Amino acid sequence: MKTRPGGAVRPYNFRAPDKFSKDQLRTILMLHEGFARGATTMFSAHLRSWVEVRTVTAMQMSYRQFSQELGEKSILAVTSVLPLPQRMGWSLDPRLALYMLDRLLGGPGTVPAEGRTLSDIEEVVVRRILQNMMASWRDAWKPVVVTTPRVEALETNPLFAQLAAPDDIVLVVEHQVQVDGFTGALKSCFPFRVLEPILPRLAARGGFWAEPENHQANTAERMARHLFQVEVPLTVEVGHVAMTVEKLLSLKKGDLLTLPQGPGAELSLCVGGEPTFSVTVGQASRRLAVLVRHPLKGGEGGGR
Repeated sequence: MKTRPGGAVRPYNFRAPDKFSKDQLRTILMLHEGFARGATTMFSAHLRSWVEVRTVTAMQMSYRQFSQELGEKSILAVTSVLPLPQRMGWSLDPRLALYMLDRLLGGPGTVPAEGRTLSDIEEVVVRRILQNMMASWRDAWKPVVVTTPRVEALETNPLFAQLAAPDDIVLVVEHQVQVDGFTGALKSCFPFRVLEPILPRLAARGGFWAEPENHQANTAERMARHLFQVEVPLTVEVGHVAMTVEKLLSLKKGDLLTLPQGPGAELSLCVGGEPTFSVTVGQASRRLAVLVRHPLKGGEGGGR
């Protein structure tokens, strides 16, 4: 039991003491809201679909409770965050992982109703996704500590990953990832010893406690950095010829097809299937190339 100054008594659980103050929890939530914005941009660029990552809550519990809540079918990424001591964990809803895999491999995002275990190749892909996600976490935590996060292992059965002793206190920050009507959980687990060296900074009310003035500029820079990595298909139609099926079937090696366009005619360069620039065909270093002349009126490049 614990007595307040006014004489009131409130329960106190010595098996699960409060290791983090309200100020520290509030700071961690603020940092993870910044992480959620960065992860939203990263996932959207990788999956080529609008993804929303939202920070839900931060809770203190024993590591035993955290493991029991995950069960045996969750995916747990064991992550080092040097120079901080010990390792932290990231749990990912396995159905969300399967959705991401299907999208990355060209599918529509089909998820089996009952889920399934990941193959060795799929584990490598999921591990790479989580490693890319850690860049957003690193950027969000820079005002507090400069870290080099690295996903060391991926456990498909969290009971095999012992990040802390069963009765050790951990801080669990829960996020919801929503994409195309599908929602999955993403949780970060901080053993107390990971955050212990920086607890005074988490309780501070100055410096990083306020939103930086250049937050919008940093967000725009992160979005631009991810967008620049998105591959866009470029196509140029040199010409087209109409012919009957009979003539098409009679074609043989050596036959010539006369195109209506001349050698110096301007053609359309399509970006993602949309005519955007006017180009002419030529050679560059003995390779077929096109020279961009000007943006097409009303195209993607028009007016830019």
